[in-house]
Amino acid sequence: SEVYKRHIVQRMTKAKQLFREGFTVAEAQIATGYSSYELFFRTFKKNVGMTPKEYINAYYNRES
Repeated sequence: SEVYKRHIVQRMTKAKQLFREGFTVAEAQIATGYSSYELFFRTFKKNVGMTPKEYINAYYNRES
């Protein structure tokens, strides 16, 4: 449903913000309410287009 999709987008936006603040993947996974690392990883990759680690690396490479 559209509400569910919006909820996922909000959680992924929060995860990206947490990564920019220095959170680890595991910390962001827990903070966004995912009990499963695999589900968080798959959902992030599907919605953001890259893995959490790729996102973190791209962010830090852009900053330097």
